[in-house]
Amino acid sequence: MSRILDMLRRDGSDSNYHPLTSLLALADEKDAIITDKISIHRTIAKYVESEVKSADFIAGAGDKIPNLNINIG
Repeated sequence: MSRILDMLRRDGSDSNYHPLTSLLALADEKDAIITDKISIHRTIAKYVESEVKSADFIAGAGDKIPNLNINIG
């Protein structure tokens, strides 16, 4: 992947090109609709945040508020 980015940066006009920043710029376009913006941010989020696979709520005996266990991976 790094070689492809290097090639794009060398051959293109933007030496700081990165696909995620380009997507973010598209989300800021004046004519971008909300569904496009959401889709772009979802795409970017995959690369910058871990995805939560599940969340378990387990109530202990006598607990008023259940314990929260989050299993990732």
